[in-house]
Amino acid sequence: MVMRELAGVLRRVARKSDVVCRHGGEEFLLLLPEATLEGTRGKAEELRREVERLALACEGQPLGSITISAGVALYPQHATTAVALLRLADEALYAAKEGGRNRVVVSGARAFTRVAAEALQSE
Repeated sequence: MVMRELAGVLRRVARKSDVVCRHGGEEFLLLLPEATLEGTRGKAEELRREVERLALACEGQPLGSITISAGVALYPQHATTAVALLRLADEALYAAKEGGRNRVVVSGARAFTRVAAEALQSE
């Protein structure tokens, strides 16, 4: 039920040109063609706020608050290959989680970890 509601929020927030897909168990991938860094960061923040506002219940019992963390990476500013871009977005996601969750971290931002840079050098 939670994943279904989250997918609904993703569909409502996404533009017609955006691509939404599930990536792994509890992760989603949102591709924003032709988006600027500020537009992408803004979309991630909008998504984070919309999820935070969800009031979910199961059999009449509230489930409590739901939050998300998001990692943002932009082509070609952060990486020029799909593999590297996904890795940077994933590293930014983990930096968001390590930074306290319920936040958006952009690749290359202060909270971004050294691990991503080292991983890219090995490619």
